[in-house]
Amino acid sequence: MTTTSSPPDREVREHEPAVPSYGRPARLSPTTRSWVAWAVIVLLALAAVEAVLLGLTRVVPAMQPQSVPAPGAWTYRAAAGAEAVVDDHGVRWPVATSLRGGRDVPVPSVATGTASPQLYETARVGARSWSVAVPTPGRYAVDLLVVQPDPAAPAGSDVFDVLAGDGVGTAVPLERGVELVPGTALPQHVTGIVHVRSEELTLEFFPVEGELAVTGLVVTGLGQETPSTLLDEQFDGVAGAPAPAPWTPVTGPGPFGEGEIQGYSDSGRHVALDGAGRLVLQAEPLPYPEPWTDAAGTQRLQPWTSARLETKGRFSVTYGTVSARLQVPPGQGLWPAFWMLGADVDENPWPASGEIDVMEHLGGDPATVYASLRGLGDELDTPDSAGRRVSRLGTGWTSPEPLTEGLHTYSAELTPGYVTFAVDGRPVQTVSQVDLRRGQQWPLGKPYYLILNLAVGGTWGGPPNESTPVPARLLIDSVRVSGWP
Repeated sequence: MTTTSSPPDREVREHEPAVPSYGRPARLSPTTRSWVAWAVIVLLALAAVEAVLLGLTRVVPAMQPQSVPAPGAWTYRAAAGAEAVVDDHGVRWPVATSLRGGRDVPVPSVATGTASPQLYETARVGARSWSVAVPTPGRYAVDLLVVQPDPAAPAGSDVFDVLAGDGVGTAVPLERGVELVPGTALPQHVTGIVHVRSEELTLEFFPVEGELAVTGLVVTGLGQETPSTLLDEQFDGVAGAPAPAPWTPVTGPGPFGEGEIQGYSDSGRHVALDGAGRLVLQAEPLPYPEPWTDAAGTQRLQPWTSARLETKGRFSVTYGTVSARLQVPPGQGLWPAFWMLGADVDENPWPASGEIDVMEHLGGDPATVYASLRGLGDELDTPDSAGRRVSRLGTGWTSPEPLTEGLHTYSAELTPGYVTFAVDGRPVQTVSQVDLRRGQQWPLGKPYYLILNLAVGGTWGGPPNESTPVPARLLIDSVRVSGWP
C-alpha cells in the first residue's frame, strides 16, 4: 500500500502554495517534519546507548575480557639486594620494590651448585613480606631463593615459615620450618603452587628461630584451570592379577643400563598384585631365557630376571604433582626407581627427551634416596660411555631412618621453572631453571610418562653379593598424579 499511495501524496504536497513567513521560520512540510523527528529519535537513542556502555565500562571494568596467560607465559622475577642482577642466561633481575623490611647483607660463601652465583651474593635478612602484582587471578608457581649468609652458623639457628596470601582469604603455608643450611652445596629454594583469587600475591615471612634471608623471587603463571586428579591407582585386585591400565610391562634381555644384569619379564612371578592393595615387582637370580649379543658378537644371558612397568602411549603429564608410595628393598646391587621420560623419546632420543628421577635408591645405602633432572648437557658436562653429554641436576638426601623399613611417599612437583622433590611430604631439594648453565637443556614444558622398575647391578651401585635378599621385592602401594596433562 505504501508503494502505490505515497508518490501521488508527495506530488500534491510539493506543489502547495508557499505561505508568507512574516519574519518567522518557514513552515516545514509534514514529510520533512516526520524525517526530522525520526532523526532526532535515532540520535537520542544512540547517545543513550553510548552513555550506558560508557557507564558499564567505568563501573564494571571486570566485564571486559581478560587474556589468561598460558602456563609459563608470564613470569615475575626480582632480586632482593639493592642492585639489579643479570644471571648466566642474560636475564635481568630488577631490584624488588615490594620487599618489605630487613637489611641487605653480603653472602661470603655462595653455593657452588648454581651457574648464577650472583643471584645469591646479597641477601635481605629479616624481611617481613614480598608482594607481587599478577595479571589475573589464577594459579602461580612460586620459587623463593634463600640462603644462609653465615657459613659458620650452627644447624637449626635460622628457621622460618613462609605463608602465601591474596587479600581474599586466610594466608596458607607455602612451607613451614624452612631451615637455612650453611655450606656450598646446592642453592636453597622455597617453592609451591598458590591459588591467587585477586590480582596480588603476598608472601609473609615468620621467623621461628633466628632470622630469615632471601635473595630473589620468581613467580610463574600456570593459568586459571584448576588442577585435576589425572591418576589415582590404589592397586586393588585379586592376588596374581597383572598390573592395571595404564601400566604396561617392558620385556626383554636388555641390557637396559650400564652394568645392569637383569632381563625384564611380564610373568606373574615377577609383576603382579598381591591381593592386599599392593603391586609387587620381584627380582631374583633366575637367568632370563632370551640371550642378548654384546659388542664382540657373543651371546649372553642375563643372570637375573625382574620387572619394569611404564605408561608410555597411555598416560602422561606436563605440570602438576606426581607421587608414589613405595617400600624399597634392602640389599647390595638392588636399584629400584620411580622415574619419568619425555613422551617424545622416539623422536628425540635420550637425553634430549629429558628424564625426571622422582626416586632412585641403592639397596646398599638404605637411608639415602636420589632425585634428579636430566637433559642435554654442555661442554662442561662429562660424556657418558656413548659420548653423550648429559646434565644431571640433583643429589641425594639421607633420612634419619632406613627407607627400606616401611612405606614412604616420593613425589615431584613439576612447574615451568622448577621441580621440587619431596619425601613423605617434606621437600628435600629443588632443581630450578635459574641455576642451570646457559648451554644446559631445561627439559620441562612437555608431557612425560611414568616408569617403575627394579634393576639389578649397574656401574653406580655395583653388583649383588651374598647379602642381597632373594627374591627381592619392590612394593608399590599407590601412584597419584594431579595437575595438567
